[in-house]
Amino acid sequence: MHCHDAKEWLGTQCDGDRVLLIAPALQEHLRQCPACRAFLQRRHHLDGVLDSPTPLIRASISTSQIMRAIREQKRISQQLEDIHRQQRTRMERLRPVGAASLALGLFTLSSIPLFFFAILIIQTNLRRKHSRCLVVSLIYSSSLHNTYRRNWRC
Repeated sequence: MHCHDAKEWLGTQCDGDRVLLIAPALQEHLRQCPACRAFLQRRHHLDGVLDSPTPLIRASISTSQIMRAIREQKRISQQLEDIHRQQRTRMERLRPVGAASLALGLFTLSSIPLFFFAILIIQTNLRRKHSRCLVVSLIYSSSLHNTYRRNWRC
């Protein structure tokens, strides 16, 4: 008998499907083959484990605690959905304000060079006026000075 045949017969022997007509040949093979003997021992061990009743394990948490945790989870989920809804509403309200702010900011930034250019032009005009006034005042003061000197001599 080959190992394959022996393992097949051992499987059916434990299940009780075949008649044990070849039992002496199987026993002879088991005496000579250590691999099939180990297979039979593992099979008996597994059958023993599967047939033994499993002890009941007591849960450390009660059904009421589980239900409380589920209700708490639902409450938290509802709060998160409410917060998400509020955020969407705020974003919808702020969208026009944001667009207007962006437009105003871009206008302000783009007008800064124009502002400096205007200041430069005004300063240039003021310098010209100031220099004219200075020349006129110098001319006027020198003419007054000459008039005063003339009057004094007299």
